[in-house]
Amino acid sequence: MVIWGGERISCRSDQRSQQNNLMPARSKLDRGAARYRTLNCFYHRKITISAAAILYFCGCCYTAREMLNHHVFEQSIAIQTSAAVVEQCLTDLVLMHQWLNPALRCEPIGVWSTDLGSRSQFTIRTPVWSPSLQSTVVEREPGLIVWQFEGFFQGQDRWECRPVATGTVLLNRFEFEIPNPLVNLGFNWLAANWTQKDMQAQLKRLKQVAESLVNCG
Repeated sequence: MVIWGGERISCRSDQRSQQNNLMPARSKLDRGAARYRTLNCFYHRKITISAAAILYFCGCCYTAREMLNHHVFEQSIAIQTSAAVVEQCLTDLVLMHQWLNPALRCEPIGVWSTDLGSRSQFTIRTPVWSPSLQSTVVEREPGLIVWQFEGFFQGQDRWECRPVATGTVLLNRFEFEIPNPLVNLGFNWLAANWTQKDMQAQLKRLKQVAESLVNCG
């Protein structure tokens, strides 16, 4: 309210008109800000989903690669003789070479033994390449031997003799990884099936050696 020349002039109408003029502009700004927040939230969520999808894909690829790089071969055979005789075929180096693949040689590092911590070297003899592996006995109990290998592949070879009513069940678990991707790829394509069959053939030869010891005795 303003008094001018004895007259009272109200400014409320002018203030209201100015406020009314500003309201459309404010509403536009509010709508624009709301739209920006919506778009920002949408794109943020889209980017988050895309990042999660990429991480999931990378995780699947890594898991698949690890699965292809990790190899496990398990087999067992029933042998009609005692667990002690079967274990002798694993601890006696002369008997071992009777059932090992002829291309595979085992040589002791120092004095031959299968006691805990004893070391040896396995060499695969081929016309082109003769790779070798260093092995260490990392677990040893009566009827159980676990060799750990280091070389062009890394893993463990577990042999366990389980007495049963008809003799012994020999369990063999060969678990390893090949660090070199190219060597691993070649193994998957060319040698995986052969390795499985060769290990089964070794068990059959070990069975013959063990049962022949009983028959000779």
